[in-house]
Amino acid sequence: MNGLIVSGHGSFATGLHSSVKLIAGEQPRIEYVDFLESDSTSDLEIKIKAALANLEGCNGILVLCDLVGGSPFKTAVSLTNNQQDAAVIGGANLAMVIETAIMKDNVSIGELKEMAITSGREAIKCFQKSERLKRDGAGI
Repeated sequence: MNGLIVSGHGSFATGLHSSVKLIAGEQPRIEYVDFLESDSTSDLEIKIKAALANLEGCNGILVLCDLVGGSPFKTAVSLTNNQQDAAVIGGANLAMVIETAIMKDNVSIGELKEMAITSGREAIKCFQKSERLKRDGAGI
């Protein structure tokens, strides 16, 4: 069984928690850590340490953060650097979080990491207007 931590700036994690719960129901062994405007990086470190402690019995832990290089990402990397079965990914989106939340106990942490990256990339699409909509001027 694997654990998942979702973290990001502002209420990013709380917002994703709400969406995951709406779409896939409450999922076990997931911690959501917000980095609020009122938080220092020390506060964030305490929050992520608490999340890691809550997932202590898990075989592996995947941390999904909003931005590569942001404080949640850098803090998670620093705190998991010595853990064998931990990975940190930046650029999280809702599709990535839902898929990893649902599949986290069915695969290794390495497979979960690759699955997260793939599902995150595949969820990014651009709407293409049909030729008829472009011609008739009824596009979005």
